[in-house]
Amino acid sequence: MTTIKATSKKRTILDFNKPKYSKNYIHNAIRNCELIAVEQKENPNEFTIYTNEIKIGIYTIILELPCDSSTNWNKLADYGDFQVSIVDNTHSTKEINLKTDYRFAEQPWIKNNFFGKLYTKHLVDIIFHCIRLNRLTCFI
Repeated sequence: MTTIKATSKKRTILDFNKPKYSKNYIHNAIRNCELIAVEQKENPNEFTIYTNEIKIGIYTIILELPCDSSTNWNKLADYGDFQVSIVDNTHSTKEINLKTDYRFAEQPWIKNNFFGKLYTKHLVDIIFHCIRLNRLTCFI
């Protein structure tokens, strides 16, 4: 029997705290950012599992990448499939239920938010929507 030791680390891959970004800028930033899901340490039975986060003001988008991915992949296009969860940092660090929350429930990308159906164009829309919502919180 083999014992595998795994540690977990959070990692901010993108930070969109300014009020205005274009969809083209967001798309290029996603295409060029480096993602790491799993990293093998010197010992072959030790791994580090990363939680890749995108910060957008009061929102944090967590990219959930497949656990069985290769350690050589470092771009989102390499992974092929992913899903997201969103955390509202003002009220708690609890994950928002995207299907029932009034801020996200009517968005067209919600029905694609599971492995194999969510693409980079959807992630751009998610980030753009969170930037828009973050700007609206200034007036509340």
